[in-house]
Amino acid sequence: MLNATKTSIVIGGVVILTTTSLLAQSSQSRNVDLVRGRLQIVNMENALREAVRSGANRLTSQLKSLGPVDSAVLMNTPEANGFVVPQGMFFYVRVPTMSSVVVWALPRLIDQQRVQAQIDQQRVQAQNVSTTRPVEQVPPVAPVDADLAKDPRGAYRNAVRASLIDCMLDDSGNLDIKAEEYLTIAARRDSRPNPLDLTDEARTITLIVRGSVLEALHQKRITKEEARKQVEMRED
Repeated sequence: MLNATKTSIVIGGVVILTTTSLLAQSSQSRNVDLVRGRLQIVNMENALREAVRSGANRLTSQLKSLGPVDSAVLMNTPEANGFVVPQGMFFYVRVPTMSSVVVWALPRLIDQQRVQAQIDQQRVQAQNVSTTRPVEQVPPVAPVDADLAKDPRGAYRNAVRASLIDCMLDDSGNLDIKAEEYLTIAARRDSRPNPLDLTDEARTITLIVRGSVLEALHQKRITKEEARKQVEMRED
């Protein structure tokens, strides 16, 4: 009877130790998964911030072709926060407002460029009339994007949106998103519209792509352009 009791105690102890060990391993595995998931989100957050800066840089390059422009197109720094949601992963991006100085200066830079081109043309024509030397050619004027000239804020919004889509497709390879889940990015400016400017409005750009599309892209079963066509875009 005593031996049977000892045997039961030993078996019970082994069971407890085994159960404790399995629970510890399970807990450690969960912790590893949490850390890995968090690193994935942090890396994507950084990529999205850089994407906003890239979009602003595209606009800056166009502006500098018109003349001297303050390089501070953005009034603040972009921010991004990511979350795991039941449908997949969701990232919220706060896009810095475009500098009001740039918005104000752009039409004047375009007018200045147009007037200078006319002056140069008239000067060359006058020189060609009074001399027998070969005709001097007027340097071509750098083309101005029609959208940029008409709506600077809209051009900035389009440039940022294009950069975010590139980021969504290029930098999502390490995200744990299942084929039936979605990667969603919502971007909105970080300030309220100017009540004195009727053309100033704050919109939320939402980009959604299915996990199966990302999987096919990163496995090179479809091209980036094919994946881009499957990105759902909403703006409100």
